[in-house]
Amino acid sequence: MKKKLLIIGKSSYIGRHFGEWLRRWPDRYACEWISVRDKNWSSQDFSQYDAVLHLAGITRSRSLFQSRKKFDAVNRDLAVQAALKAKNSGVQQFIFLSSMSVYGMKQGMITQNTPIRPKSHYGRSKWEAEQRLWPLAGDGFTVSVLRAPMVYGKDCPGNFQILKKIAVKAPFFPSVENSRSMIYIDNLCECLRLVWEERRSGLIFPQNKAYVSTRDMVSRIARENGHKITFVPFFNGVIRWMTGRQSTVTKVFGALTYDMDLSRDSDRYAVQDYRASVKDSCP
Repeated sequence: MKKKLLIIGKSSYIGRHFGEWLRRWPDRYACEWISVRDKNWSSQDFSQYDAVLHLAGITRSRSLFQSRKKFDAVNRDLAVQAALKAKNSGVQQFIFLSSMSVYGMKQGMITQNTPIRPKSHYGRSKWEAEQRLWPLAGDGFTVSVLRAPMVYGKDCPGNFQILKKIAVKAPFFPSVENSRSMIYIDNLCECLRLVWEERRSGLIFPQNKAYVSTRDMVSRIARENGHKITFVPFFNGVIRWMTGRQSTVTKVFGALTYDMDLSRDSDRYAVQDYRASVKDSCP
C-alpha cells in the first residue's frame, strides 16, 4: 500500500523537486500539493495522508517588503494551524522546514550548544513556529523540523541565482576562501524522504557531506558555462574587514557552518557529490 504525502506550498521549489524525487518509487509513494494562499485549504481532507510536509512561507529574500505581522501570520500561525488540522485528522507526521536563520548568526560554526538568537522577522517567525509545534507531538503524532542551510540546484531561486549571475558575467572575483554549510536539492529531497519513511522526530540538520567554498563554487560555475574568471587578492583585506559588518559581503564571503556532528547521517542522503551537484545546477 502506498504511503501518501500532502505538500503544503504548491509553488515551492523544494516541494516540486521532492514530488519529482518520489516518482522514483511509484509503487511506494504518492503525493499531492495544495496552496494556502486562500482559505480553501482549511476544507481539504487531511485524513487520507500519512504525513504533511509544510513548505509554505515568506522567504528571506522578501524580508524587506513584509511586515512582522505578515511573517507571523504566514511562517508561524499558518504552520501551527496546518499541524493542528493534521493531528486532528489522524495524520501520523508533520514535517516543517525551518531555517539556519533561527540562530541569527552571520558567521561562525553552529553547534549543539549554540543559542537561538534570531535577528530577522524571518528567523524569529520560524523559531516561534518551532516552539508552538513541539507541544503537538505525542499521541501517535510525530513532529519533524529541518533547519536547512542554503539550498542550491538547477533553477533554484534566491542566493544561488545571484551567485550564478556573478560567476558567468564577472571578469574578476576576490580570492577570499571561506566555508559554508549548503545542501544540494537532490540531497535534501533524499533527506526528506528518509525523515518521512522512518518517521524521524525532533530536529534535523541537513547539509552536504563537506562544506562549500564560495570561491570554489564560483570557479566551477564559471567553468561549466565556458566563462573565464580571474581570482584576484587585491581586495581581500577590505573584504575581510567588511565581512561581519556589511550584510551582502558577509553572505557571500563569510564562513557559516553547522558542526558536522549535527549531521552525522549525511552519508545516507548525500546521493550526489559536490562536484557533480554544481555541474547539474548549471544548465
